Amino acid sequence: MAKTNQKRKISQKKDNDPSDVANPLLTRQNAFLRTVEPRIANHFFCESTVTADERAEVWERQADVGEALVNQYAWATPDDRCFRILKEFSPLVEIGCGVNAYWCTWMTQTAQLKGTALDIVGYDLSSRSGGKIKQIEGGKSRPTKKRNSKFQVNAGGPEVLSKKSGMLDRTLFLCYPDEDDDESQSNNEPTSMGASCLEHFGGDHVIYVGELYPDTLSLDQAPWGRSASPEFQVRLATEFHCILRVPLSSNWLHVRDSISVWKRSKPCIIAFADDEDDDQEEADEVQYKYIPPEETLIIEAAAPCVKHLLDPHKYAALEKSATSTGAVDENDAEESKDEEKLPKKKKKREKSTKKKNLSIKGTDSPQKEEEETASDNNYVCPW
Repeated sequence: MAKTNQKRKISQKKDNDPSDVANPLLTRQNAFLRTVEPRIANHFFCESTVTADERAEVWERQADVGEALVNQYAWATPDDRCFRILKEFSPLVEIGCGVNAYWCTWMTQTAQLKGTALDIVGYDLSSRSGGKIKQIEGGKSRPTKKRNSKFQVNAGGPEVLSKKSGMLDRTLFLCYPDEDDDESQSNNEPTSMGASCLEHFGGDHVIYVGELYPDTLSLDQAPWGRSASPEFQVRLATEFHCILRVPLSSNWLHVRDSISVWKRSKPCIIAFADDEDDDQEEADEVQYKYIPPEETLIIEAAAPCVKHLLDPHKYAALEKSATSTGAVDENDAEESKDEEKLPKKKKKREKSTKKKNLSIKGTDSPQKEEEETASDNNYVCPW
């Protein structure tokens, strides 16, 4: 009997992913999310689907659970896909890792459980409250648990990226860099910690976790989101190009965090000289950045309600069976059935006739073609 129980324990350990075993934040966050019925979770901000009382009840529970988990662990929740991405770009350095250093600790523990190597160093300016929600209503600080991480948090901020040796060879990792901006900084440095990191960082890769423009659901924090300043995001998109971006597998109901990888772009300067004044000292210059084809992010994306527009076969079928109101015409349906019964020769004759009609349609004026295109794009969303 004892051997049977031992075998069960061993099999259970094998079923658990190492990244989940070392990830109590993911376990506890998912435990809360499972208590929210799908109707509310999927339509949380829809006033016609979720009542105000239902939303308030879930919001209060999420606020209590979420704030406790942020203070104990981290603002964003890692997963196994994050580990694969971070390991690929190791060695790493995290600035603003927080007193908990949750992501750093999770990475190192997961690597050990997987029997692999991952090199990361973490820095934070605050040794007591870095990365935590410090204030509550009335200005009082919430009591927080003592740091239980064994990961070594080094004292320092963005400036270590330009002062410490070996930083050029590391990937800069930032998780919620600007959730608590310090407005008291001097004018010589950006008020955004994230932007200050980019100012000091000379390496090639940046990995950012948090909300990105324009994903946030919060109108008060739109369009930049709650985790990184506009200054940081503008500079990141200007000096780097994104080569990977995926949503985190577990997000709070009001949050849309993602993990993205950025590579430093190589600038190309084009100088324009005035032919009439060849002696001018300075020519007009414009700059572009070079993005190799293999590093170009695929931007093709569509919501489920319009995904059929990306598939020509599905779009043609819907266009054929739909009227201007989006309803299926019974006569068209009957004609399509009759077409299937026609002999092959007759079908060929009809196809050639259609080709002639198409060639005639091609001689229409540009204005008429634009009107036809506009009517084709008049898609009615299902809801």
